[in-house]
Amino acid sequence: MNRSGRPTVLATALVAGLLVAGCGVLSDSESATTGTTKVSAPVVTSSTVPVGGASLPPPIAVPTLAGIALKTEQIADVYEPIALAPRNGTDTLYVAQKDGKIKQIRSDKRYDRDGNVSGSTYRLDISPIFDIGRATKDEGERGLLGLTFSSDGRRMYLLYTAAATGNITVDGYLMNEDAVDRSTKRTLLDVPHPEGNHNGGQLVMGPDGFLYIGMGDGGGEGDPNNHAQDPRSLYGKILRIDPEGGTKDTPYHSPAGNPYHDGANGAPEVWAIGLRNPWRFSFDRFTKDLWIGDVGQGAWEEIDFAPNAPGGAGRGANFGWNVMEGSHPVNGATAPPPGYVPPVFDYGHDQGGCAVVGGYSYRGRGIPSLIGVYVYGDYCAGEVRGFLRQPDNQHEDAGFGISVPKGKLESGGAITSFGEDNDGELFVLSAAGGVYKIAAA
Repeated sequence: MNRSGRPTVLATALVAGLLVAGCGVLSDSESATTGTTKVSAPVVTSSTVPVGGASLPPPIAVPTLAGIALKTEQIADVYEPIALAPRNGTDTLYVAQKDGKIKQIRSDKRYDRDGNVSGSTYRLDISPIFDIGRATKDEGERGLLGLTFSSDGRRMYLLYTAAATGNITVDGYLMNEDAVDRSTKRTLLDVPHPEGNHNGGQLVMGPDGFLYIGMGDGGGEGDPNNHAQDPRSLYGKILRIDPEGGTKDTPYHSPAGNPYHDGANGAPEVWAIGLRNPWRFSFDRFTKDLWIGDVGQGAWEEIDFAPNAPGGAGRGANFGWNVMEGSHPVNGATAPPPGYVPPVFDYGHDQGGCAVVGGYSYRGRGIPSLIGVYVYGDYCAGEVRGFLRQPDNQHEDAGFGISVPKGKLESGGAITSFGEDNDGELFVLSAAGGVYKIAAA
């Protein structure tokens, strides 16, 4: 329950042992796909096609994926890294381990004669700055799953499963220099979650300064209780809350711009509906567009896109689940739900993947050939890939020929998450323990 007494439910998952139903794992002897595939995308790639109540603008990006050469550089080795977050006011990166520890990766920048950054050296602080290992349990899909900071860097937010109950919990803390002030702990959400899977995980501080939370559909094949399509349920949604707008009676405030702010037709916290398992999503730091990697069920993985629009990207959007899996009807459906926003791209499990891991639209300076390309991956396949939408109703999807090591768990998964620093440079996390920077080859 939240403080208002309404049952709430978060879910999503993807981590060590997670969402492996229907998982097609590539063996070490299989090569990753590196070619560029150009296909029609008539649903949401033209500037004349409405998407989420707004027209899709032409992309601000490189013209093609062809010729992009990337490499990975390992910058740290930690136990089951699950989330990576920057903090405003420092170049330090914060990496969350699934077992509840948070460690710092310090960055020392190098500059050229003109004062431009020419490179960085990274060093891991072995001792964690924070440890909630007693409050959570690294078991299956449970554990510490999400980490972010307020826009000013003064507050840290965590999402984890409670050890004793399995409840999905979101806590906030004040930062004191590099230290976390435990005495300032404030629980924003404490959500009953009897199922061990679909526990949620993503926390994003949006461009509007509000906290966005990824919510899975609550578990069960096909979302049997129709949570994702019910705006009154918090399952299968993205939430938006103001974590600093609470009172002594309520731990947070639901911003007035939320589509169901008055609570008449939906939960005040709900921002977007129709999602199955939005394990990782992000905002383009330049355009403020919203990108979502929504984990599919047994056959299809999807990438959803909502352009920045009046009121905010994705406001009130319905991404289709449990009527659609990707762009394909499921559960006996013959037509999409009202207000359906189809995926900008989907791919089948027959291509070697099992669970999409959403990433970021690249806006850094280190890889000019990657500007505006959406970088993503798949938990099972382990390959870093790029997706480029174009204004002529086409898109390109390509593998970059780089993969991260797979973990030794039964699921055999590889990529757990992506991260972005304050300069827009990208990182990828491996289930085997590595934190890697993505760089130009």
